[in-house]
Amino acid sequence: MEPPSWWRRTAQKSVRLLLRGEGLGDAPLQIDGQGVRLGASNVSPDGRTLFVDLFLAPDAPIGPRNVRLGDAKISFTVLDRAAPCLGPLSETDVLYLILPDRFYDGDPKNNDPEKSKGLFDKNRPRHYHGGDLVGIRQKLPYLKQLGVTALWLTPLYDNADIPHPTLRYAGQPAIDYHGYGAVNFYALEEHFGTPDDLHALISEAHRLKIKILQDQVANHVGPLHPWAADPPTPTWLHPKIDCDWNVKNVVDPQASAASKRATLSGWFAGILPDLNQDDPECRRYLIQNALWWVGVFGFDGIRQDTAPYVPVDFWQGWHAALRAEFPKISTLGEVNFPDPEINAHFDRRGAGFSHLYDFALFEVLIGKKPLSALGEVLAKDTLYADPENLVTFLGLHDEPRFLGRDGASLEQLKLAATFLFTTRGIPLWYYGDEVGLSGGGDPDNRRSFPKEKFTPEGRTPEENSLWEHVQSLIRLRKTLPALRKGKTTVIHAGNKQLLYSRTLGKQVVFVALNAARRAVRLSAGGREWQLPAISGKLSVEKAP
Repeated sequence: MEPPSWWRRTAQKSVRLLLRGEGLGDAPLQIDGQGVRLGASNVSPDGRTLFVDLFLAPDAPIGPRNVRLGDAKISFTVLDRAAPCLGPLSETDVLYLILPDRFYDGDPKNNDPEKSKGLFDKNRPRHYHGGDLVGIRQKLPYLKQLGVTALWLTPLYDNADIPHPTLRYAGQPAIDYHGYGAVNFYALEEHFGTPDDLHALISEAHRLKIKILQDQVANHVGPLHPWAADPPTPTWLHPKIDCDWNVKNVVDPQASAASKRATLSGWFAGILPDLNQDDPECRRYLIQNALWWVGVFGFDGIRQDTAPYVPVDFWQGWHAALRAEFPKISTLGEVNFPDPEINAHFDRRGAGFSHLYDFALFEVLIGKKPLSALGEVLAKDTLYADPENLVTFLGLHDEPRFLGRDGASLEQLKLAATFLFTTRGIPLWYYGDEVGLSGGGDPDNRRSFPKEKFTPEGRTPEENSLWEHVQSLIRLRKTLPALRKGKTTVIHAGNKQLLYSRTLGKQVVFVALNAARRAVRLSAGGREWQLPAISGKLSVEKAP
């Protein structure tokens, strides 16, 4: 039965229970205890699926109840909602992306062959490597010292306990260590720990004033999810067709119905069963599931995977339900597209996401476009409801690492970081980039964080210099309000040099960057800047 619990004083009129089994329509259904009652039930013709509304009184006593179906008893727990979140993400935050399995192993018991079901193998890049929730909690002081104020954790859902049925890597079976192949939306992946471990992590993070975003997936499930073989309703999943990756089909009013259908209804990568949000029961299930994780564990926000491949009207209803229950919730939508005109379709004025990735800016930072293109990117900020809420980044778990790109150097990473932490938006940092982790495409870009590099003694002088550079930039951003909230003015944008200012009230911060491999003298705005090769300089002044 899902969900297994809910909280009293909820904003929901009722909670829709989904029961799965055999012969569900052959026995009377009731619930024991005060403050709870069941509405009318709806049983599938084959008797394997039953939907029923549960009504919770505001003063319902906390504790377990029994849902009785004939002689069977199923536990349901009435809770109090988790403590209010720390507040929404803002330009004052520094967001840090972690793949739990690849960060730090705090509880080696999870790696025991019996518990790990043979899926733990540090020598195989697509197996579990031992990172867990206990490890993240143990390293919160490290993150606090760096200056991180928010964490994005990739999905914590329970994933399959056997190798992927079709995917292989270098002749070896692939494991869904990353969390994106859910087989149970209401269970925690055992390799990462227990619900108590998650409660402890969030509690300690909140004590340190660090927010936590949960990665959710409303678009698809893993190929080994029970629904793949036996969906709860006939239209719970879309028919198996390959997904058309063209996001333009979703936003283009001239796109044909067939092209829209191929984008929204296709199976992701051709192998991941695609959920049909137009099915009313599926829609309600997904919305309730999003609410449940926040209400039970106290997440501060949700990062939503593969957002463009879900109908916009679903996101609008999803956001309405979230904000009715959790007014301060932040939502970050993955729209993996570099065109701001398409990206903006999914912000608050469209699908409702409070934050989106700035992929257009990312292409400038990694050198796909020259620095001169920056002005073109910023000129399109007017498309967004709140451009300062865009999430800027140098790396993600789906992209080669910055230092894994051809010709990239530590000096270039430092320069890119200087821009990242001094421009508008909310900076996102990919775990390990601060110590110079390298890596090409997936899964090489998801290497485990070397445990010795959590301390200065375990890092090389060059790595320590990089770490301290990132830390100092974060401190500067925290110290200078103009770097967080100031108006951005591009003064000069050449192919290799960039000069811009951030202005807030009487504070002006000038930032000059030189990406060339030679020293240059930059004259602009009545000022001269002597810039060594691959370097940046900041100047703080008072506005006239």
